[in-house]
Formats: sequence, C-alpha cells, structure tokens
Amino acid sequence: MSAEARLKELGLVLPALPKPVANYLPYRLAGNLLFLSGQGLRDAKGNALTGKLGAEISIDEGYRRARLVGLGLLAAMRGRARTTALTHSASPLRSPKSRCSVQRSSGHAA
Repeated sequence: MSAEARLKELGLVLPALPKPVANYLPYRLAGNLLFLSGQGLRDAKGNALTGKLGAEISIDEGYRRARLVGLGLLAAMRGRARTTALTHSASPLRSPKSRCSVQRSSGHAA
C-alpha cells in the first residue's frame, strides 16, 4: 500500500505547503537524509501558534496541534517527493553554485 493510499484510508488530508516567510527551502536533501525546516504550526492568518501545554493550552489542544504539525511535516516530505518526480533529478535542490568543502585542520596553531 502506498503512503498516499494509507493516508486516504485513515481519512487524513495533508495541508498545502505554506509559502516561506523568509529566504529558505522547506526541505533539503543531503545524501539520503531529508531535512525539513520552517514547518511550525500557524493559524489561518499565518501567525505562529504558541502556548505552554497545561497552562495556556489544554492537553487536547496540544494533541490537536501536534497532529497538525505532523501532517505538515508529511506534506513537506510529499512536496519533496513531487519535486523529484517532476524534475527527474536525484537532487533538484542542489545547485552547482552552492558547493561546500570541508578541510581537515592540521592541528597547528595559526
């Protein structure tokens, strides 16, 4: 069973990915690891939902918010998978201009 079929079976609908509020990517592939960012919970107006569990928000509301964050993370992963399928590239987020190199220190003080 595919992930999409399982979500449908459970009656879960993934939200649309929000537009980034800054200059970042909502996901980044590094080797075989997928890193997600900017996936915090927001209300309909785009404001971050915050609060201390048990003091400012109820336990039930905490569960509801945690579920929404989890669905948002799954949506970001799905967005990454669709990007790969559309571009037919193993890593469409990598760019020849954004290379990084790491050099081992010689251990000598400068």
